[in-house]
Amino acid sequence: MQQIQLYRSFPAACNYIPGNDTINLIIDPELTLSASKYEELLAQGFRRSGNMMYRPDCENCAACIPTRIPVKEFKPRRNQRRCLKNNHDLSMNVSTARFTKEHYQLYQRYLASQHSGGGMDNPTEQTFTDFLCQRSDMALFLEFRNDDRELLCVACTDRLPGSVSAVYTWYAPEEKQRGLGVLAILKQIQLAQELELDHLYLGYWIETSPKMSYKTDYRPYEFYQDHQWKLQA
Repeated sequence: MQQIQLYRSFPAACNYIPGNDTINLIIDPELTLSASKYEELLAQGFRRSGNMMYRPDCENCAACIPTRIPVKEFKPRRNQRRCLKNNHDLSMNVSTARFTKEHYQLYQRYLASQHSGGGMDNPTEQTFTDFLCQRSDMALFLEFRNDDRELLCVACTDRLPGSVSAVYTWYAPEEKQRGLGVLAILKQIQLAQELELDHLYLGYWIETSPKMSYKTDYRPYEFYQDHQWKLQA
């Protein structure tokens, strides 16, 4: 870390805790990080968004807790096994993250339905590409299709030397009852297991945010506090 230039962002309104401002610690955007260095930063609480590596560094707030799943110890709960069973008709394909009209149009529909008025609901092809199609050396798209080959869900995940890191998932809003967000996480866990990796990084969890509550449904999980990872069974 002493060899990497760090910057602090300007304060901006927090999307998860009303009335709070958020400030991020940002890795030098001009620095090209190897997959192994990126993984080291993940293990210190950083995340990737597009080409930016960041970690919350808010004043008087430490609500964002990095989380990850030790995939070798993971045991699906009853509702998660049910989700897999209910989606047995879907096929999954893994490809390098890249722009296609099909991916982009599904992304547009998802944001319009799930994040209307939140600042993300009018994406352009460029913002889609900047967010999800960077780092083609490690970023993957997990595509889920039904028997008619219709694209229902895409999960963007980074494949690293010892782990995978969930970046973002979007799905067909009219298929919400399938639990496609849950399915995407379960399939990323399975991918990590098949590749004999150690962890699936899920990003930040905030105890008071309902949007984040799902991240502790996958047991056991680990959370990062006081510069160390702690296991929660």
